[in-house]
Amino acid sequence: QENGMDTIEALVDSGKGRLRPILMTTLTTILAMIPTSLGFGGAADSMQGMAVVIVGGLVVSTFLTLIVLPTFFLLMNSVRARFAAMSKKQSEKAAQKAKEQDEIMRKKHKEREEREERSEEEKKKRREEKERLKQEKKEKKKDKKPDNAPDEDKDKI
Repeated sequence: QENGMDTIEALVDSGKGRLRPILMTTLTTILAMIPTSLGFGGAADSMQGMAVVIVGGLVVSTFLTLIVLPTFFLLMNSVRARFAAMSKKQSEKAAQKAKEQDEIMRKKHKEREEREERSEEEKKKRREEKERLKQEKKEKKKDKKPDNAPDEDKDKI
């Protein structure tokens, strides 16, 4: 896998490289223990049980080494890949959600700024209207005043 191979390719390649040495050492030991496990030889009676256990252990360990372990590795690698894909999907979903929330916050901020601008404009219009009404009131007051009426200012003098 470090060389860029697929998992199955890497397992097959490593299996090819290790199969011969594993089988040679295992078969040599098993073949050497068969006469003792069958009870042939001088001290076969006392060694027969141990020879049977050794042969059985070698058969099981060879099976585990050549078949079960690579299969287990393949399954675990597959599970790891699924978790990584799920994690990636969750990261993408979280990023998308954050992006959506950021967009919502920007829209709210923009709407608030627009409301504030409208509010300022409305206040300005009200002030202008109020000022205009004051001016009109002053002008009406001036217009109501008769020309022959004595000025208040003249009375003070």
